[in-house]
Amino acid sequence: MKYLYCLVSIVLLGGNNSKDLVFSTGYEADEVTSGLEKDLPEAKDAVSRSGTVSRGGKFSICHKIANAKEYISYNAHRAESTTMHHRASRYSEGDHFRYQFSVYLPANWEVDSRESVDIFWQFKRFEGGPDVFVAVKGSDIVVRSNGLNNRRQDPLIKNYKTGRWYDFRFDILWSTGAEGQLKAFIKSGDEKEYSEVVSFSGANIQNAKDNSAYLKWGIYKPDFDLSRLKNARVIYHDEISVTKL
Repeated sequence: MKYLYCLVSIVLLGGNNSKDLVFSTGYEADEVTSGLEKDLPEAKDAVSRSGTVSRGGKFSICHKIANAKEYISYNAHRAESTTMHHRASRYSEGDHFRYQFSVYLPANWEVDSRESVDIFWQFKRFEGGPDVFVAVKGSDIVVRSNGLNNRRQDPLIKNYKTGRWYDFRFDILWSTGAEGQLKAFIKSGDEKEYSEVVSFSGANIQNAKDNSAYLKWGIYKPDFDLSRLKNARVIYHDEISVTKL
C-alpha cells in the first residue's frame, strides 16, 4: 500500500447545532497534513494539486489514470483520496448526513463505453464494496445504490457536458431498512440553485455494522480492459464537505 499526503485545508467543527459541519476541504492550504491519505498507484502524476482549475478559491485536486500498469493499485486502475482515517465523517445505521462536492471533466474528456465506467465518488465499506457510488457511464452520470435487498441505479445527468463544473449534493439517511432515504441534487456552471434529480426510500447500506464506512473520491475504472479509449483519464474535485443533519 502506498500512502501519500494531500495538500488540503481541513475544517473540523462540532457542537449541538441541528447541522454540524464535520469535514470540509477546498485544497487552499499550502501545507501537508495527515487529514487525508491516498491509496495511489506508482505513477508520479496520479494525483496533483491544481492551480489552473478550481470551483472555489484557487486550487482543486486532480486525479489521473491511464491504461498502463503504473496506474494500477489493488489490482485495478485507480487514483483516489479517502477519509479512511477521519472518524467524524464515517457513517452508521441511522446517521443522516449531507455530502457536497464539485467535479470537473476537462474539455478533452472522451465518452467511453458504458461497460467501462469511471467511478469518481464512493461511499465505501471497509469490508467490501461501496454502499453507493457515483460514476460516468457512457454519456451519462449515474448513482448506484447497493443497499441490502435494494440495489438500483438512477441517472443523475443525461448527456453531461465537459469543460464545466458540476456541483453535487446528497442528503442521505443511512439504513438497512425501509426508513432509509437518499436525495440527490445538482447544479452546474453559473446556476445558483440546486435541482433535485433523484429521490428514493429504502435500504441504502449493505449491513448495519457501526463505524465501518468512509468516503473516496478521484477516479476508479474497474473495467479498463473494456474501454475503447487510449488516452488518459483526468478528473478534478473541489469544495468537498460533510454535514451531519
